[in-house]
Amino acid sequence: PSPPLGPLLEEISEFDLLNAAQFGDSRKDTAEINGCTYIASFNWLDQDKPTILIPGTPPAWTPLLESRALEQDKGEYFRDPNAARFPTYPLEPAVRAVLTENEDLETQKIDLFACSSTVGSLLRFVRRVDKPFRFFVEVVGNTVFFIRHENTPTELIPEVKGYGHTFPEAYTTWNADVKGSASHQRLLRYDFAGLDCVLRFEADGYLGFMVPGGVKTPASASDLRNDKSQDDLASTLDSMKVSSSFGGGERSSGPLQIEITGQKIPQEAIFDLKTRSAWKKELDVLGEELPRCWVAQIPNFILAFHEAGMFNDITVRYIRDDVKKWQQENQKDIKCLNWLVRKIIAIAKARKDGKLEVRYKGLEALELREQDTDEHNVLPPDLKLRWMENDPSDDVNPRHNAKSTGGVSLPVSVFDTSAFGSDEEDEDYTACSDECGYCGRCTY
Repeated sequence: PSPPLGPLLEEISEFDLLNAAQFGDSRKDTAEINGCTYIASFNWLDQDKPTILIPGTPPAWTPLLESRALEQDKGEYFRDPNAARFPTYPLEPAVRAVLTENEDLETQKIDLFACSSTVGSLLRFVRRVDKPFRFFVEVVGNTVFFIRHENTPTELIPEVKGYGHTFPEAYTTWNADVKGSASHQRLLRYDFAGLDCVLRFEADGYLGFMVPGGVKTPASASDLRNDKSQDDLASTLDSMKVSSSFGGGERSSGPLQIEITGQKIPQEAIFDLKTRSAWKKELDVLGEELPRCWVAQIPNFILAFHEAGMFNDITVRYIRDDVKKWQQENQKDIKCLNWLVRKIIAIAKARKDGKLEVRYKGLEALELREQDTDEHNVLPPDLKLRWMENDPSDDVNPRHNAKSTGGVSLPVSVFDTSAFGSDEEDEDYTACSDECGYCGRCTY
């Protein structure tokens, strides 16, 4: 069952989005992702004790010399592997990976820390794709975190079918130094229309031939293929296979274990992978996936068609230009997304506890609610303090800073005046605006 809901603060309607389409000067302004850089990565190990490898390495594309019939997917797969493996603080591994690889990172310059699931959900809402979602929001210093929230950390994907898991198990391989991995998580930093963002996503793999300097690829699968029979190769690959399924119920909530191993792989080598039945060849599969590839800035796409489990039609395509074209052709939706993200950031920062829950009500509205309990926290206390170490000086309170609201006008109803740390009883925010940073002292 769905978890309980907190009190409703505000609804964002389709009408609000239509108005948001005019955000900025449409004649000059564009909403784009720019300056995308890799900042960190990690692998989850497939074991009971929560363990990550930093930087880890994604599985490499190692296609079979001869196709063989694969079994259909079976078993149980979690909707959110990060929450399932570390339910207490699902974003903690990502934050620790970022701080491990970037010791001098000025964390308080980051406006948004999110995953591709939360940002992608908001983009689907903007594009009027009917798919329910919920996620938490929490302010830490000047950074707003979006935290994915399923009904339970161990919620399963129902009725798994097809070859979306068995195909990568057969056609990708882990490096020997990250053997036993279950997934590879990557973190990018980019500017999204003026918002400094860090985004986490799960990568399907990388193309070894696109790695500069010839980074060592897995277990020299190509050498194995030259020297061994197909049966021997299958056995070797199975022993190092990618697996995103694991049993045994909810994982340990004990301390996170961190091991330093793996190789940093450039984003240009990362691919997204999809399998489809041969009868779907006439469909625009890539077109359907471009919004997601845009969010995670994925430059390569592998599309594999099968007939009864035999994959004889596999295409590897560089899609950077396709992603840019999608961005150019969907400016209205992207501007709405930027406005919506800024709106959520502004309302979260206006609240005393800095927390919200965002819930999809339906295509007609998005709900912003109080969290049902104060027990939901994005990070443990020690890590939260570490993230805030580079907080702006005391005389610059982000809650008073117009920039911190993302340039979005806020309804009076969402404001808790105690959030501004003032004991004055005559403060009235109804006359305030972005220009004054909602000082509470403006008069009509």
